Amino acid sequence: MPRFQNIDEVFKDKTLSRKLHKYFLNHGWIEEGEAITDVDKDGGLVAEAIEEEGECVFYFSNNSYPNAPERAYLFAKKYFWFDGNDEIRLIGDLDDLKIETEVFFDLLSDQDDDFFSQYGPVSISCDYESDEVILKRCENQAQPGVVIEVNNKDYVRTKTGFELKI
Repeated sequence: MPRFQNIDEVFKDKTLSRKLHKYFLNHGWIEEGEAITDVDKDGGLVAEAIEEEGECVFYFSNNSYPNAPERAYLFAKKYFWFDGNDEIRLIGDLDDLKIETEVFFDLLSDQDDDFFSQYGPVSISCDYESDEVILKRCENQAQPGVVIEVNNKDYVRTKTGFELKI
């Protein structure tokens, strides 16, 4: 079951609360006059709503977290980060999401330089950064010959960087 790190912030945000309230009503999880917190104090149903109704804007999967990839969703003009441990947090706006993504890749860079070889295959999808930016952030974790998928295109690591696999 997913765990929300900052569910109170979600409930305090009026725009999010209105959109979630409507979603909960439409799905029969609450009745008119009931509050979301009456049925979902820890955010499990909120997480389900975000995944179902939100737009997935970032996705990273490999074999180190095969069942729970890192991902980010846009829902009610706010970004949410779902990590590989199934913890969720409200991030905020796009600038905040870009910082969170950078932190994720920085943490990834602390891994062994053959991380992608050990835990591949790697698949990344990102709506707000170019393939080149994502590939640059991945260079230190891939040995020559490793293939990663970025935005539905395969790239192979060479001695000088990543190249589109033909």
